[in-house]
Amino acid sequence: MSNLIRKVSGERSKISYIKRQVTRLNSNHMELFSGISGSGKTWCAISDAYRIDPEFDVSRQLVFDPESLMKLINSEWFKKKKWKIVIYDEPQITMNSRTWQSKGNKMMNYLVSTFRHQNIVLYFCCPYRDFLDSASMKMIHMITEMVSINRKTKKVKTKPRIQQYNSKNKKTYEHCVFPYVKTEHGRRITKLIYDNISKPPQYMIDIYEKMKTDFTSKLNLDIQKGFENKDKEATSPDEPSEFEGKGRLTMKQLDVLNLWKEGIFDNKIIAEQLGVGYSNVHRRQQSMRKKGFLAEQYIQNAKKHKENTQTSQPAPNLTSIGTDFNDNLPQTATIDKRSVV
Repeated sequence: MSNLIRKVSGERSKISYIKRQVTRLNSNHMELFSGISGSGKTWCAISDAYRIDPEFDVSRQLVFDPESLMKLINSEWFKKKKWKIVIYDEPQITMNSRTWQSKGNKMMNYLVSTFRHQNIVLYFCCPYRDFLDSASMKMIHMITEMVSINRKTKKVKTKPRIQQYNSKNKKTYEHCVFPYVKTEHGRRITKLIYDNISKPPQYMIDIYEKMKTDFTSKLNLDIQKGFENKDKEATSPDEPSEFEGKGRLTMKQLDVLNLWKEGIFDNKIIAEQLGVGYSNVHRRQQSMRKKGFLAEQYIQNAKKHKENTQTSQPAPNLTSIGTDFNDNLPQTATIDKRSVV
């Protein structure tokens, strides 16, 4: 890693650093813009994208979810661009640490680990760095923190720091960028502690604000529908909640419960799905049993569902990660205590 960059007249040193990463070093660049709501992080990302590529298209190159990101990266229009820049706004909503085990987020983790050869500049904009999963944070090359906004000059004071992860010590170290200019006496090196980023063009701001309003409105409607569905479940007299009268499950235990509902009861398969050890799954299920959640109940429910389906229509091929569903369910009421606790 080289944080020494030659000063280019009329260009911010951070922009010069990113351009060198993509062109001369044939690499990608992933950066996190962090700051509280209203601190200017997304505007700064748009401004940096514009400084690198004056043809940056906010309406097409700013996304709010992994699916839109993948569609953009795989589009022929994007592949032909000289500067391939993407801004991922509010990633904590769709890829935070609590939901990182989902299939979409696993795909996202795979992407950020493997797309170096595509020379993509990917900007994340979220309030705090710990909103993202640690696996993704290890891939981040730079974090730019919002410090303050100068309303008169219309610039945001930021603090950019290069990230260097040491796998041996399992620690991340931060470094400044060091711009230098050549003089008759050699190099004159300075330390870039703060970087002032100008406000992006107004037409870009207008496009972004409309996109953000549409995204927020849709998100609020989804949340409202979620609460309404919860209220219906809570007030339904015919179908009492499966959580009624039972202990509260942790997020990790809910992961196991969701796999049970999918018909997966083999602890080895559960461990592979969750990316944990067999003993870890065993301990989770022990705690779940104490709270009133029994694997036997979900096995019986799965059997009843299968029988009902067979009587109404041709039997579906219920599988669990390549294993026949019947292999996971015992034919009698006897439960293998080594697999289900």
